[in-house]
Amino acid sequence: MSRTADVMMSDSAGGARPQAVLFDLDNTIYDREAAFGRWLLWFLDEVLKLEDTEERAALTAEITAMDAHGYGSKRAIFQRLHERYPAAPGTPSTSVEAFYEQFFTQMHVEPEARAMLATLSDFHIPYGIVTNGSRVQSRKIAVLGLGDGAACVIVSGLVGCAKPDPEIFALAARKMEMAPSEILFVGDNPRNDIWGARNAGMRTAWLRLGHPWPSDTCGPPPDITLDRIEDLLGVIL
Repeated sequence: MSRTADVMMSDSAGGARPQAVLFDLDNTIYDREAAFGRWLLWFLDEVLKLEDTEERAALTAEITAMDAHGYGSKRAIFQRLHERYPAAPGTPSTSVEAFYEQFFTQMHVEPEARAMLATLSDFHIPYGIVTNGSRVQSRKIAVLGLGDGAACVIVSGLVGCAKPDPEIFALAARKMEMAPSEILFVGDNPRNDIWGARNAGMRTAWLRLGHPWPSDTCGPPPDITLDRIEDLLGVIL
């Protein structure tokens, strides 16, 4: 995640302090891109044992592109890897299972982000997590130690609707026992997180991660734009 502190607020971001905050998980509370990069480095070193610099660079670029920031098929990744390296252990299916076990060891919440969550609790602002994905997301939340402090945890694959569907945001608001307008949603995906939360009636904070706002596809900008998740505190407290 970007380490350049920069916070921008739109004209609509004023008003009362949010009564609750909802967060996306991947690339919001923790740096999923960095974790995947660490896993891939481990895989090249320990499983494929690749030493050729050019081959490592080419494979890193290919697998990173196939991963598509977490949205790509893991089975497709390992089918490709087993095609290129038939001697690699396991099968595509067993390799996907092994991937998650190793990937979990590469995840961590930065101290600044963890301190930010603790500060929200100190100010009696409940927070929750709304994430797309399967029950694997629940395992991530447990491994990262985020479940106990969250007042609301919703995983799309377990509730039958997914971001940007307004229903998943409405479900979170009901679980928080608050009106959507009282909640600030924080996420990195312009469509799934910001566009979806706005359409559900929530205020929004976008973690831009160095990207420009895609106004042509996602409408007006979010209420708050952040470069670092911990900068949220300076805006809402």
